[in-house]
Amino acid sequence: MLPLRLRRVSGHEGRENDILFHPPRSKPPTPETLVFFGGDVQDYEEVMQAHRDNRNYVRWSLENTARLLSEHFPTKHIVVVRPARIEYKSFSCYDNFVPSSNAGVPEHTPTHSALHHLEKLLQEVGSRIKAMPVRQLCEAVVSLFSDDVEQSCSRKDGDSNGATKCDAVKGESDDDDAQFIERIQSMWWLDGGHAGGKNTWITARSLLETLARLDVNVYVHVSPYQVNDEGRPWIGREEKTFSSLLHRLGAKIERYVHAEGSTRYSLNTHFNVLANFKQVQDSRSPDPHNASDDDN
Repeated sequence: MLPLRLRRVSGHEGRENDILFHPPRSKPPTPETLVFFGGDVQDYEEVMQAHRDNRNYVRWSLENTARLLSEHFPTKHIVVVRPARIEYKSFSCYDNFVPSSNAGVPEHTPTHSALHHLEKLLQEVGSRIKAMPVRQLCEAVVSLFSDDVEQSCSRKDGDSNGATKCDAVKGESDDDDAQFIERIQSMWWLDGGHAGGKNTWITARSLLETLARLDVNVYVHVSPYQVNDEGRPWIGREEKTFSSLLHRLGAKIERYVHAEGSTRYSLNTHFNVLANFKQVQDSRSPDPHNASDDDN
Protein backbone atom coordinates (compact mmCIF):
# COMPACT_ATOMS: atom_id res chain seq x y z
CA MET A 1 0.00 0.00 0.00
CA LEU A 2 1.27 3.42 -0.90
CA PRO A 3 3.28 5.24 0.20
CA LEU A 4 6.29 2.97 0.49
CA ARG A 5 7.97 3.13 3.88
CA LEU A 6 11.76 3.10 3.58
CA ARG A 7 13.48 2.60 6.92
CA ARG A 8 16.84 4.09 7.92
CA VAL A 9 17.77 5.65 4.61
CA SER A 10 21.43 6.68 4.71
CA GLY A 11 22.52 10.24 4.11
CA HIS A 12 25.55 12.31 5.09
CA GLU A 13 28.23 10.62 7.22
CA GLY A 14 26.04 7.91 8.72
CA ARG A 15 22.96 10.05 9.38
CA GLU A 16 19.71 8.20 8.74
CA ASN A 17 16.08 9.17 8.24
CA ASP A 18 13.00 7.10 7.54
CA ILE A 19 11.43 8.10 4.22
CA LEU A 20 7.92 7.68 2.85
CA PHE A 21 7.87 7.54 -0.93
CA HIS A 22 4.88 7.93 -3.25
CA PRO A 23 5.50 7.57 -7.00
CA PRO A 24 3.85 9.84 -9.58
CA ARG A 25 0.20 9.09 -10.31
CA SER A 26 0.79 9.92 -13.97
CA LYS A 27 3.91 10.01 -16.10
CA PRO A 28 5.75 13.27 -15.54
CA PRO A 29 6.95 15.33 -18.53
CA THR A 30 10.27 15.66 -16.69
CA PRO A 31 11.32 13.93 -13.45
CA GLU A 32 10.61 16.17 -10.47
CA THR A 33 10.62 15.39 -6.76
CA LEU A 34 8.73 17.14 -4.01
CA VAL A 35 10.33 16.80 -0.58
CA PHE A 36 8.19 17.41 2.50
CA PHE A 37 9.29 18.02 6.09
CA GLY A 38 6.38 17.55 8.48
CA GLY A 39 5.72 19.34 11.73
CA ASP A 40 4.99 18.47 15.33
CA VAL A 41 2.44 15.70 15.98
CA GLN A 42 2.82 14.23 12.47
CA ASP A 43 4.14 10.67 12.58
CA TYR A 44 3.35 7.17 11.36
CA GLU A 45 -0.34 6.36 11.55
CA GLU A 46 0.03 3.60 14.13
CA VAL A 47 2.09 5.84 16.41
CA MET A 48 -0.48 8.63 16.26
CA GLN A 49 -3.36 6.22 16.81
CA ALA A 50 -1.72 4.98 20.01
CA HIS A 51 -1.36 8.51 21.42
CA ARG A 52 -4.22 9.85 23.55
CA ASP A 53 -4.22 13.30 21.94
CA ASN A 54 -2.51 12.87 18.60
CA ARG A 55 -4.99 10.25 17.43
CA ASN A 56 -7.35 13.18 16.86
CA TYR A 57 -5.07 14.34 14.06
CA VAL A 58 -4.32 11.04 12.35
CA ARG A 59 -5.73 12.54 9.16
CA TRP A 60 -2.41 14.38 9.02
CA SER A 61 -0.16 11.35 9.53
CA LEU A 62 2.94 11.13 7.39
CA GLU A 63 1.30 8.47 5.23
CA ASN A 64 -1.85 10.51 4.67
CA THR A 65 0.23 13.59 3.99
CA ALA A 66 2.20 11.75 1.30
CA ARG A 67 -1.09 10.70 -0.33
CA LEU A 68 -2.45 14.23 -0.10
CA LEU A 69 0.66 15.73 -1.68
CA SER A 70 0.49 13.14 -4.44
CA GLU A 71 -3.05 14.31 -5.17
CA HIS A 72 -1.88 17.94 -5.20
CA PHE A 73 1.10 17.14 -7.46
CA PRO A 74 0.20 13.98 -9.43
CA THR A 75 3.26 14.07 -11.70
CA LYS A 76 5.81 14.43 -8.90
CA HIS A 77 7.79 11.90 -6.91
CA ILE A 78 6.75 12.54 -3.30
CA VAL A 79 9.41 12.13 -0.61
CA VAL A 80 8.31 12.67 2.99
CA VAL A 81 11.20 12.90 5.46
CA ARG A 82 10.49 11.58 8.95
CA PRO A 83 12.39 13.42 11.73
CA ALA A 84 15.37 11.70 13.31
CA ARG A 85 13.63 12.11 16.67
CA ILE A 86 10.06 12.74 17.73
CA GLU A 87 10.25 13.66 21.41
CA TYR A 88 7.28 12.79 23.64
CA LYS A 89 5.74 11.39 20.45
CA SER A 90 4.93 14.98 19.47
CA PHE A 91 7.93 17.28 18.90
CA SER A 92 9.63 16.80 15.54
CA CYS A 93 13.41 17.08 15.80
CA TYR A 94 15.23 17.16 12.47
CA ASP A 95 18.67 16.75 14.00
CA ASN A 96 20.16 15.48 10.76
CA PHE A 97 19.40 18.85 9.18
CA VAL A 98 19.64 21.23 12.14
CA PRO A 99 20.56 20.44 15.75
CA SER A 100 17.38 20.67 17.82
CA SER A 101 16.29 20.76 21.44
CA ASN A 102 13.98 18.17 22.99
CA ALA A 103 11.06 20.41 22.03
CA GLY A 104 12.14 20.55 18.39
CA VAL A 105 13.55 24.08 18.63
CA PRO A 106 16.29 24.30 15.97
CA GLU A 107 19.70 25.85 16.18
CA HIS A 108 20.36 27.75 12.97
CA THR A 109 23.71 26.16 12.18
CA PRO A 110 24.88 26.89 8.61
CA THR A 111 27.67 24.29 8.71
CA HIS A 112 25.58 21.19 9.49
CA SER A 113 25.66 19.83 5.89
CA ALA A 114 21.86 19.78 5.65
CA LEU A 115 21.75 20.14 1.87
CA HIS A 116 24.36 17.44 1.38
CA HIS A 117 22.40 15.13 3.68
CA LEU A 118 19.23 15.74 1.68
CA GLU A 119 20.98 15.07 -1.60
CA LYS A 120 22.40 11.78 -0.25
CA LEU A 121 18.96 10.76 1.02
CA LEU A 122 17.45 11.27 -2.43
CA GLN A 123 20.23 9.29 -4.05
CA GLU A 124 19.66 6.42 -1.62
CA VAL A 125 15.89 6.50 -2.17
CA GLY A 126 16.47 6.18 -5.91
CA SER A 127 18.88 3.29 -5.40
CA ARG A 128 16.52 1.43 -3.09
CA ILE A 129 13.53 1.81 -5.39
CA LYS A 130 15.45 0.63 -8.44
CA ALA A 131 16.82 -2.37 -6.51
CA MET A 132 13.42 -3.64 -5.39
CA PRO A 133 12.12 -6.77 -7.13
CA VAL A 134 8.86 -6.02 -8.89
CA ARG A 135 7.05 -8.50 -6.64
CA GLN A 136 7.81 -6.28 -3.66
CA LEU A 137 6.11 -3.30 -5.25
CA CYS A 138 2.38 -2.80 -5.26
CA GLU A 139 0.70 -2.56 -8.66
CA ALA A 140 0.80 1.22 -8.74
CA VAL A 141 4.57 1.21 -8.40
CA VAL A 142 5.36 -1.33 -11.11
CA SER A 143 5.42 1.46 -13.70
CA LEU A 144 7.49 3.72 -11.45
CA PHE A 145 9.62 6.29 -13.20
CA SER A 146 12.47 6.23 -10.68
CA ASP A 147 15.56 6.70 -12.84
CA ASP A 148 16.03 10.30 -11.85
CA VAL A 149 14.63 10.48 -8.34
CA GLU A 150 17.99 11.42 -6.90
CA GLN A 151 18.59 14.04 -9.62
CA SER A 152 15.24 15.81 -9.72
CA CYS A 153 14.77 17.58 -6.41
CA SER A 154 12.76 20.59 -7.47
CA ARG A 155 10.39 21.42 -4.68
CA LYS A 156 10.49 21.36 -0.91
CA ASP A 157 7.58 21.78 1.45
CA GLY A 158 7.57 22.38 5.16
CA ASP A 159 4.61 22.32 7.51
CA SER A 160 4.83 23.96 10.93
CA ASN A 161 8.09 22.87 12.57
CA GLY A 162 9.30 21.40 9.30
CA ALA A 163 9.16 24.81 7.65
CA THR A 164 11.93 25.94 9.95
CA LYS A 165 14.08 23.06 8.75
CA CYS A 166 13.65 24.33 5.20
CA ASP A 167 14.89 27.68 6.48
CA ALA A 168 18.08 26.08 7.72
CA VAL A 169 18.60 24.06 4.55
CA LYS A 170 18.29 27.22 2.52
CA GLY A 171 20.83 29.04 4.64
CA GLU A 172 23.73 26.95 3.38
CA SER A 173 25.90 28.08 0.50
CA ASP A 174 28.74 25.58 0.23
CA ASP A 175 30.17 25.37 -3.29
CA ASP A 176 29.83 21.58 -3.22
CA ASP A 177 26.05 22.00 -3.00
CA ALA A 178 25.79 24.51 -5.84
CA GLN A 179 24.56 22.05 -8.47
CA PHE A 180 22.00 20.63 -6.08
CA ILE A 181 20.71 24.12 -5.21
CA GLU A 182 20.35 24.95 -8.90
CA ARG A 183 17.86 22.10 -9.30
CA ILE A 184 15.52 23.54 -6.67
CA GLN A 185 12.69 25.31 -8.45
CA SER A 186 10.24 26.16 -5.67
CA MET A 187 9.87 26.26 -1.90
CA TRP A 188 6.76 26.37 0.26
CA TRP A 189 6.61 27.56 3.86
CA LEU A 190 3.38 26.21 5.34
CA ASP A 191 2.37 28.01 8.54
CA GLY A 192 5.76 27.72 10.22
CA GLY A 193 6.11 27.61 13.99
CA HIS A 194 7.89 25.82 16.83
CA ALA A 195 8.09 25.80 20.63
CA GLY A 196 10.96 28.29 20.85
CA GLY A 197 10.69 32.00 21.50
CA LYS A 198 12.42 33.23 18.34
CA ASN A 199 13.87 32.25 14.96
CA THR A 200 10.74 30.66 13.57
CA TRP A 201 11.32 32.48 10.29
CA ILE A 202 14.53 33.74 8.67
CA THR A 203 14.95 37.44 9.39
CA ALA A 204 18.67 37.98 8.75
CA ARG A 205 19.01 40.19 5.70
CA SER A 206 22.17 38.45 4.48
CA LEU A 207 20.43 35.06 4.36
CA LEU A 208 17.37 36.48 2.66
CA GLU A 209 19.57 38.19 0.09
CA THR A 210 21.11 34.78 -0.64
CA LEU A 211 17.66 33.22 -1.00
CA ALA A 212 16.52 36.02 -3.31
CA ARG A 213 19.58 35.53 -5.53
CA LEU A 214 18.80 31.83 -5.96
CA ASP A 215 15.79 32.83 -8.05
CA VAL A 216 13.50 30.07 -6.71
CA ASN A 217 9.74 30.45 -6.41
CA VAL A 218 8.86 31.10 -2.76
CA TYR A 219 5.32 30.45 -1.54
CA VAL A 220 4.27 31.48 1.96
CA HIS A 221 1.01 30.13 3.40
CA VAL A 222 0.01 31.24 6.90
CA SER A 223 -3.02 31.04 9.17
CA PRO A 224 -4.19 32.99 12.24
CA TYR A 225 -3.24 29.96 14.36
CA GLN A 226 0.41 30.96 14.00
CA VAL A 227 0.75 34.58 12.90
CA ASN A 228 -2.06 36.04 15.06
CA ASP A 229 -1.31 34.13 18.26
CA GLU A 230 -1.02 36.74 21.03
CA GLY A 231 0.89 34.24 23.16
CA ARG A 232 3.60 33.92 20.49
CA PRO A 233 3.72 37.37 18.87
CA TRP A 234 7.24 36.90 17.48
CA ILE A 235 5.94 34.42 14.88
CA GLY A 236 3.81 37.04 13.15
CA ARG A 237 6.55 39.67 13.37
CA GLU A 238 9.19 37.34 11.96
CA GLU A 239 6.97 36.14 9.14
CA LYS A 240 6.19 39.73 8.20
CA THR A 241 9.91 40.51 8.05
CA PHE A 242 10.63 37.36 6.03
CA SER A 243 7.91 37.99 3.45
CA SER A 244 8.24 41.74 3.10
CA LEU A 245 12.03 41.79 2.91
CA LEU A 246 12.11 39.05 0.29
CA HIS A 247 9.54 41.04 -1.66
CA ARG A 248 11.69 44.18 -1.53
CA LEU A 249 14.79 42.21 -2.48
CA GLY A 250 13.07 41.16 -5.69
CA ALA A 251 12.47 37.52 -4.83
CA LYS A 252 9.71 35.64 -6.59
CA ILE A 253 7.49 35.39 -3.52
CA GLU A 254 3.76 34.88 -3.17
CA ARG A 255 1.97 35.05 0.18
CA TYR A 256 -1.43 33.59 1.07
CA VAL A 257 -3.45 33.93 4.27
CA HIS A 258 -5.82 31.09 5.18
CA ALA A 259 -8.91 31.53 7.38
CA GLU A 260 -8.26 35.27 7.35
CA GLY A 261 -10.44 37.18 9.81
CA SER A 262 -11.24 34.07 11.82
CA THR A 263 -11.19 34.54 15.59
CA ARG A 264 -11.83 30.89 16.44
CA TYR A 265 -8.96 28.70 15.40
CA SER A 266 -7.28 25.54 16.58
CA LEU A 267 -4.65 23.06 15.51
CA ASN A 268 -7.09 21.98 12.81
CA THR A 269 -6.94 25.52 11.39
CA HIS A 270 -3.20 25.05 11.10
CA PHE A 271 -3.40 21.61 9.47
CA ASN A 272 -6.06 22.79 7.03
CA VAL A 273 -3.35 24.91 5.41
CA LEU A 274 -1.73 21.65 4.35
CA ALA A 275 -5.02 20.38 2.96
CA ASN A 276 -5.89 23.54 1.06
CA PHE A 277 -2.67 25.32 0.10
CA LYS A 278 -2.53 24.05 -3.48
CA GLN A 279 -6.19 24.80 -4.20
CA VAL A 280 -5.91 28.24 -2.59
CA GLN A 281 -2.77 29.01 -4.55
CA ASP A 282 -4.35 27.96 -7.84
CA SER A 283 -7.54 29.96 -7.29
CA ARG A 284 -6.48 33.12 -5.42
CA SER A 285 -4.30 36.08 -6.09
CA PRO A 286 -1.36 36.43 -3.68
CA ASP A 287 -1.84 38.58 -0.59
CA PRO A 288 -0.46 42.07 -1.40
CA HIS A 289 0.27 42.84 2.29
CA ASN A 290 4.04 42.60 2.27
CA ALA A 291 5.02 45.96 3.77
CA SER A 292 7.31 46.03 6.77
CA ASP A 293 9.86 48.41 8.19
CA ASP A 294 11.57 45.68 10.22
CA ASP A 295 14.53 44.53 8.16
CA ASN A 296 16.54 42.97 11.00
